[in-house]
Formats: sequence, C-alpha cells, structure tokens
Amino acid sequence: MRQTKHYTLHFLITVGIALLIVACGTPAPEVPPTPTLAPGSPEALGKAIFQGSGSCATCHSLKTNVRIVGPSLSGINDVAGTRVEGLTAEEYLLQSIMRPNDYIVEGYENVAMDPTIALRLSLEEINQVVAYLQTLE
Repeated sequence: MRQTKHYTLHFLITVGIALLIVACGTPAPEVPPTPTLAPGSPEALGKAIFQGSGSCATCHSLKTNVRIVGPSLSGINDVAGTRVEGLTAEEYLLQSIMRPNDYIVEGYENVAMDPTIALRLSLEEINQVVAYLQTLE
C-alpha cells in the first residue's frame, strides 16, 4: 500500500511539473486548419500517404514558417502555381514529387528530397498526395 502511495505522489508531481512547463512555455506556432477530407477520397488517401508510406512529413512541415529539412507545405496550393512559369499548381506538385531535383525552392539546397520517391509510390498514390496538397491553403 505504501508503494502505491509513492507512485501516485510521483505521478501527480510529474503531471504538475508538465502542466507548469506547458503553461509557461512559448505560444505554439500557427497551425493551418486541417481540411475535412471524405474518408476514402483521393485527398484522404493522399494525407495518409503523406504521413505514412510516402514519408513526406519526415521532412516537410504543414505549419507556417516551420522548417524541418524541406520547405513548409503550409499553403502550398496558393504558391505552387507561381513557382515555375508555365506550370499549374497541380503540375508543379506532381513534378516536384516525380523529379524533385528539377526545381529547388530558393533557400534550400539540392540535397534533401529522395529522388527514388517516384519509384516507391505508384502514380495513383502520387496523384493522391498531390490531391491532398491541393487542399492545404
């Protein structure tokens, strides 16, 4: 019984310290609203690939001005169509996944994106990721 009280007290102290740290911390960076995606839709499947088998979230943040390895993809649909003259947002996103070294975003080096991503994902999966990225405003 005494051992249980010790663990309970230790747990309560740990939780209290964690709450103090959270309360005193800096404000969290702005997080874009998560779009509501219909289950089974290309966008929802693309989100799952982005976060899972595509490993996109390993290097690309969805938060504004948060840099991991590659550029943040927050609002990518708004800027993708302006990055390369003559390419629509969809074409730019598709090209960036299929041939990531063709265009490097200013301020980033040509070392980050795995050029074999197009070999690991099917064209359908890549199109689903593009569909998902186009929901990010």
